[in-house]
Amino acid sequence: MSATAAPLDIVPLKVMDFSDARMSLALAKSRYGTAQPQLDIILPPGATHRQLSALLHALSANLELNTPVSERWLIRQDCCSGRTVAAST
Repeated sequence: MSATAAPLDIVPLKVMDFSDARMSLALAKSRYGTAQPQLDIILPPGATHRQLSALLHALSANLELNTPVSERWLIRQDCCSGRTVAAST
């Protein structure tokens, strides 16, 4: 079985400006005590839940596609209440 990817020009894309977003990267600890990177993203006031969710999905996809298979990372995303979003790897 094979799959062929659709050309990008037939998929409509909506571009959002997140230039006012603040990002903070830290080396946190998992619940098991192992080190794990944590990226906190704070979007400007007025950002909708859909924009927050879309940004997390796009960021997660980018991380997944650029992480070597040998790394065995788990990309997880959490959307917190308010205007704060966190993505963990």
